Amino acid sequence: MPKRRLCSSRLPVELYRPIVQNILDQGDLCALCATSPILRYEAELVLYGHVQLSGDYSRLLPWALMITRTPRVAGLVHALTLPTLSTFRYPLRDVIAKALKALINLTELHIFQPSPPAVHPYLVTDMLDGCTFRLTKFCTELEDTDLSEYSNFFARQQDIRYLMIQGEAAVMEPHLLPHLTQVRLQSCDVLKGFASRPLRCIRLDSVQMTDVTIARVVSSLVLFKASLNRLSIEMIEPSAMAYNDYLLSMPAMICLIAKKVHKLKFLCVSREVAPVSLFGVVTTEYIR
Repeated sequence: MPKRRLCSSRLPVELYRPIVQNILDQGDLCALCATSPILRYEAELVLYGHVQLSGDYSRLLPWALMITRTPRVAGLVHALTLPTLSTFRYPLRDVIAKALKALINLTELHIFQPSPPAVHPYLVTDMLDGCTFRLTKFCTELEDTDLSEYSNFFARQQDIRYLMIQGEAAVMEPHLLPHLTQVRLQSCDVLKGFASRPLRCIRLDSVQMTDVTIARVVSSLVLFKASLNRLSIEMIEPSAMAYNDYLLSMPAMICLIAKKVHKLKFLCVSREVAPVSLFGVVTTEYIR
């Protein structure tokens, strides 16, 4: 009597998809691709769903070429992390630009800055022209980001709900990103440029704990008192501030924010830990 082989096509997808999604090793996922067309598809969903690239030319160029030559794989990429700066020659820009245009189903784009940063930027705003993807999340770690350079790009990306930018010179035009609900910024002053958006979640990084800064933070947050319900602040201590002054500043700020922003339900205040510190713990306060 011939042996019957169990075909993966006869198995319900609810059975094997969670198993494939929990495979962390890329080598195992690649090996799984060779077993059957169905398992190959499931493994490729994990392999290419969220792509994190580095500034390594030996990996960047082959990946970009594969994406431009394989539309099926390009359609599987939903999130991409891409370095902002590189010392590579200019032809790589054209290859990266073509790869970005091929990512028709991309929803998240994270542009990070390698450390130490190089001198020749290869990801510039005009490389995003012609892209048809619809983002819901856009992050850039490039310092002193000038959002005016992204005006045309943002005008085409009206579905963005989450935005992360670095620097203090960022200005957002009032008509752009009307559905924005979450932001991560390094300057409270930048918040004023988002006053027309219904922000529900705000994260502020590297906020100096001085009386002047606290007043600026609160005045900026009041602009969103009708919608804001989650707030995270990472504080840094100025070198001239005494330890006792710092202890007084945190409770004062928490109480002031809770009083001014009435719909706030969650507040997390943490301190950037210094190499030598007497107060290097994370402090979390919950409001209502």
